[in-house]
Amino acid sequence: MDITVIKMYSMKPYQNELLERLIKLSSDIIRMSKSNRYGNIDKVVLNQLTRSSLAPTLMYSEATAAESLDDFIHKMSLALKELRETKSCVRVMISISDSHDLIERWTKILEETDQLVAIFSRSVHTSIERKKSQHSKR
Repeated sequence: MDITVIKMYSMKPYQNELLERLIKLSSDIIRMSKSNRYGNIDKVVLNQLTRSSLAPTLMYSEATAAESLDDFIHKMSLALKELRETKSCVRVMISISDSHDLIERWTKILEETDQLVAIFSRSVHTSIERKKSQHSKR
């Protein structure tokens, strides 16, 4: 199913766009993991990579419905941590891949992960600044 068909009506357009990017990242990694090109040792990394790439997708969905700014910051921080773990695992996959095709495909995933890390990092930073600003106004 094309993920663009799925609509999250309670989300703002930019939230839905970010969720779709996270879903695509998770899906791409799952598809790569299903390949028969990998040995048993590689699959250990792939299992961890699959979990770490799926976690931010789920956490972001929770963060969009956060009960408070603190709750939002906490959930986004956890998602950011998992994205950083995903990035490290993808880098491992690039380093152990033995074909140009695999390296190229993992590199595209790494580039998207880098962008998502930057987005989440900025969002957490902005939210922390907003929280500080709210406290200073009291």
